[in-house]
Amino acid sequence: AEGRWPTPAPQIPGSASVANPANVDHDQAPTDREVEVRAAEVTSSIHRSVLLKVKQAEKLGMLSLRECRLTKLPEEAMERGLRNLRIVDLSRNDLHQLPES
Repeated sequence: AEGRWPTPAPQIPGSASVANPANVDHDQAPTDREVEVRAAEVTSSIHRSVLLKVKQAEKLGMLSLRECRLTKLPEEAMERGLRNLRIVDLSRNDLHQLPES
């Protein structure tokens, strides 16, 4: 019928598809393990993003870690080369204290 979505190709039971590589049943709530794995992936991705920004900061003279879900300032952000930054944006994080130096 016109206007309908195409029917997906049938999948062999137990095989993964490109659109759903983990063969997750999206009608079911994720398991605790699936939630933990996804949370670890997101945390790792955020950490890589923060490290890249820290590495670029010395050249740029500014460090923007806005909305990075930080609960503490990464040690890499306190390296000697970064103490001469003109601008540091740490807004919209969950930081409760900053190091003295």
